[in-house]
Amino acid sequence: MGFSGAVGRIEGEVLPRALCLTLDSRGRFLAQGYYNPHSQIACRVFTFSERPLDASFFSRRPVRALELRKQSLPPQTTG
Repeated sequence: MGFSGAVGRIEGEVLPRALCLTLDSRGRFLAQGYYNPHSQIACRVFTFSERPLDASFFSRRPVRALELRKQSLPPQTTG
């Protein structure tokens, strides 16, 4: 997450809910997410990868989340 108080500057015209890149003070990539100027969390991070946020990215996310949950949570028990 990118908190609004940590945002040094915004380059160009960024519309609310627009996809954005977050960079450190030296211009190095940090994350990608969507921008919300009306929230304390200015950037909701989707990924720390520079890979494009395309349809395949969003279709893979629920599958990957389920895999991670299966690995992390204990198996369900009955009765």
